[in-house]
Amino acid sequence: GKNSFIYLAFHQKIVFFVFSLLIQKSILNLDSIINHPIVAGVLFTLITVVILIPAVYTINHYFPFMLGKITRKRMSEVSLNAY
Repeated sequence: GKNSFIYLAFHQKIVFFVFSLLIQKSILNLDSIINHPIVAGVLFTLITVVILIPAVYTINHYFPFMLGKITRKRMSEVSLNAY
């Protein structure tokens, strides 16, 4: 999708951080989550997506060149030079 590069780049760092935080702080009863790996996967996926929403917005709006996108200003320069 549109933001898959951003999620691919940052998801593993977020998952490890959240997992270590849950283990250290014992926020959730991990015994019940470990018994249901699908629940754990869905939980980690949802937490990761929610945490990465500000990063996706910031990169798409302020740093599009990081994804290889041409900004509107640069696009108009390229189109003027084409003729």
